[in-house]
Amino acid sequence: MIDFIYGLTSAVSVALFVLTVAVWIVAPSYAERANSRERTPRG
Repeated sequence: MIDFIYGLTSAVSVALFVLTVAVWIVAPSYAERANSRERTPRG
């Protein structure tokens, strides 16, 4: 049972780490895209 809990905890921590890295990589480009969309003149 302890092995199962340990495996589950490590899996969750790895998933959180991967998710954090993905957001850290994707967020700047997404913000840049939104800013460039706002900068384009209308009409």
